[in-house]
Amino acid sequence: MHCSLDDLARYTMLHLRRGTNGVRLLQPETFRKLHTPPAGGDYACGWFSLPRGWAHGKALTHNGSNTMWYTVMWLAPEREFSVVVATNIAGPEAEKACDEAASAMIGKWLGN
Repeated sequence: MHCSLDDLARYTMLHLRRGTNGVRLLQPETFRKLHTPPAGGDYACGWFSLPRGWAHGKALTHNGSNTMWYTVMWLAPEREFSVVVATNIAGPEAEKACDEAASAMIGKWLGN
């Protein structure tokens, strides 16, 4: 997917609100399916769903690279909070730096 960071942030907000804010791109039931892994798993339609204290329940995360950029997103639906971190390089160092930046922002605004 190619989009601006502003649009990517809007995309996270769409997922945070899960179709309950009047925007009817998808039904709330569809968001539940997209965000709920099969029994015993933690991967659901592109999102990892992981328990995190700062999220007050399950956090959703997705990351990826086109080999030139790297992006990671963390969402806390119960807190209506998301973080998007991106860099214009890719590889293990970019992944580590983005993870550290996301963790710092989550810690600053939500506490760990």
